[in-house]
Amino acid sequence: MINRKEGYALSFSDIEPKLCVISTVTGTIIAQCLTAEIIRDLKKNIHPIPVYISSNVDFADEHNNSLQEKYKGRISNSY
Repeated sequence: MINRKEGYALSFSDIEPKLCVISTVTGTIIAQCLTAEIIRDLKKNIHPIPVYISSNVDFADEHNNSLQEKYKGRISNSY
Protein backbone atom coordinates (compact mmCIF):
# COMPACT_ATOMS: atom_id res chain seq x y z
CA MET A 1 0.00 0.00 0.00
CA ILE A 2 1.60 3.22 -1.13
CA ASN A 3 1.20 6.19 1.14
CA ARG A 4 1.70 9.20 -1.14
CA LYS A 5 2.13 11.64 1.75
CA GLU A 6 5.25 9.81 2.95
CA GLY A 7 6.75 8.94 -0.42
CA TYR A 8 6.65 5.89 -2.62
CA ALA A 9 7.41 2.83 -0.49
CA LEU A 10 5.63 -0.27 0.70
CA SER A 11 3.82 0.60 3.88
CA PHE A 12 2.58 -1.82 6.52
CA SER A 13 0.67 -0.62 9.57
CA ASP A 14 2.74 -2.74 11.99
CA ILE A 15 6.23 -2.27 10.49
CA GLU A 16 8.51 0.75 10.63
CA PRO A 17 10.42 2.04 8.74
CA LYS A 18 8.79 1.86 5.33
CA LEU A 19 10.21 -0.83 3.06
CA CYS A 20 11.15 -1.27 -0.59
CA VAL A 21 11.34 2.13 -2.19
CA ILE A 22 9.42 1.85 -5.45
CA SER A 23 12.02 3.79 -7.47
CA THR A 24 14.70 1.22 -6.55
CA VAL A 25 12.52 -1.67 -7.72
CA THR A 26 11.61 0.16 -10.92
CA GLY A 27 15.23 1.08 -11.63
CA THR A 28 16.34 -2.52 -11.15
CA ILE A 29 13.69 -3.81 -13.56
CA ILE A 30 14.70 -1.23 -16.18
CA ALA A 31 18.40 -2.11 -15.81
CA GLN A 32 17.69 -5.85 -16.18
CA CYS A 33 15.51 -5.26 -19.26
CA LEU A 34 18.23 -3.12 -20.86
CA THR A 35 20.83 -5.79 -20.15
CA ALA A 36 18.65 -8.50 -21.70
CA GLU A 37 17.99 -6.44 -24.84
CA ILE A 38 21.65 -5.52 -25.29
CA ILE A 39 22.66 -9.18 -24.99
CA ARG A 40 19.92 -10.19 -27.46
CA ASP A 41 21.21 -7.61 -29.94
CA LEU A 42 24.83 -8.71 -29.47
CA LYS A 43 23.88 -12.36 -29.94
CA LYS A 44 22.57 -11.55 -33.42
CA ASN A 45 26.04 -10.33 -34.43
CA ILE A 46 28.57 -12.03 -32.14
CA HIS A 47 28.84 -15.66 -31.12
CA PRO A 48 29.70 -16.54 -28.39
CA ILE A 49 28.83 -13.47 -26.35
CA PRO A 50 31.54 -12.61 -23.79
CA VAL A 51 29.26 -12.13 -20.78
CA TYR A 52 29.13 -13.86 -17.43
CA ILE A 53 26.47 -16.51 -16.91
CA SER A 54 24.50 -16.74 -13.67
CA SER A 55 26.26 -19.04 -11.20
CA ASN A 56 23.12 -21.13 -10.68
CA VAL A 57 23.50 -22.57 -14.22
CA ASP A 58 25.34 -25.91 -14.39
CA PHE A 59 28.23 -24.87 -16.67
CA ALA A 60 28.53 -21.28 -15.43
CA ASP A 61 31.73 -21.69 -13.42
CA GLU A 62 33.66 -23.12 -16.37
CA HIS A 63 32.32 -20.46 -18.72
CA ASN A 64 32.96 -17.57 -16.33
CA ASN A 65 36.44 -18.84 -15.45
CA SER A 66 37.34 -19.05 -19.14
CA LEU A 67 36.25 -15.42 -19.59
CA GLN A 68 38.36 -14.44 -16.57
CA GLU A 69 41.39 -16.11 -18.13
CA LYS A 70 40.77 -14.78 -21.65
CA TYR A 71 40.30 -11.18 -20.50
CA LYS A 72 42.75 -11.26 -17.59
CA GLY A 73 44.16 -7.78 -17.08
CA ARG A 74 41.10 -6.17 -18.69
CA ILE A 75 38.70 -7.27 -15.94
CA SER A 76 39.33 -5.41 -12.69
CA ASN A 77 38.73 -8.40 -10.41
CA SER A 78 40.98 -10.81 -12.38
CA TYR A 79 43.65 -12.47 -10.31
